[in-house]
Amino acid sequence: MSKNEWFRKLNNFMLNWMDNETNAAFGISRLISIVVPCYQSDSELIELERAISTLHQEIQNAYKLEVVFVDDGSTDSTLDGLKKIKARAPFECKIVVLTGNFGSYNAFHAGILNTSGEAIIQLHADLQDSPKHIPLMLSKWAEGAKLVIGQRVAREESMSTKFFSGMYHNMVKRFALPHIPDGGYDLILLDKEIGEHLRQIDVHNINLVYLISWLSQRYEAVPVVRESRKTGKSQWSFSKKVKLVIDTFIGFSYAPVRFFRILAIVELLLFPVLVILVTKSNWDLTIKVCSIIVSSWMVTILIGITLLSEMLWRTLVSARKRPPYIIEKVIQ
Repeated sequence: MSKNEWFRKLNNFMLNWMDNETNAAFGISRLISIVVPCYQSDSELIELERAISTLHQEIQNAYKLEVVFVDDGSTDSTLDGLKKIKARAPFECKIVVLTGNFGSYNAFHAGILNTSGEAIIQLHADLQDSPKHIPLMLSKWAEGAKLVIGQRVAREESMSTKFFSGMYHNMVKRFALPHIPDGGYDLILLDKEIGEHLRQIDVHNINLVYLISWLSQRYEAVPVVRESRKTGKSQWSFSKKVKLVIDTFIGFSYAPVRFFRILAIVELLLFPVLVILVTKSNWDLTIKVCSIIVSSWMVTILIGITLLSEMLWRTLVSARKRPPYIIEKVIQ
């Protein structure tokens, strides 16, 4: 670490310490922002409002609360419901309205752009990762943690959901982001410094939660039980799950490219076997082996073309410089 960098970090530490001490001395509460992406969430809003109000009552002596709801192109009465929550909310409240359905991660990013708090928390409207864990996360942040993750230690879901979710997160940890905690996570708290980094990063076709981990920021983990859905219906379709898997592994891992490379090398090594069989003129065996080898070559070529097309498409999307989402309006 250079001398200039050391002094810069020391200066930032002292400024943050002085801000905290000044706030404590004068009784000034620190502002916390909660971003809530909402899509077709009309049936979930009653429980959501109740949970956030309970959280506000619990932390209001220590923190000011700002809630940023993001309507991700809902076609039901979600927006009307959010306006009613805003009208009666005892805390600061904004509604970010997107022009269409751009996905929860893009909605979260749009919410980050409209936050003012010193810490930013992602909370999903279905409340499966309960906000009751937020006070403990805030205490970790107050002690100096820049990133606090609500690590899932159990799930109150079906066996199939547990299996596929566990397999997905284990694969991400094994092949892409080895430093992330086991079990996966969605409930996260990040310091405004990390929020500034996210504001400047291209978020096309990316898992924003894992992008935060990709920044390699040291984190504290809080155990969370993913609860069963109380109301509403999940909008997380099979096609969205498949896209998430593809986006994650192409965005954060070299494993797909390495897999194709190894497969191609194996296929090349099989070529001498084919030549030997042909020279020995064992035609029955040669035809069978040739069929297997040629078929495997075709499969390898198809895998390579598919992988290459996915990577080229994502490169094209980024090169076009089109926004990953469009904000129609912000209701202050």
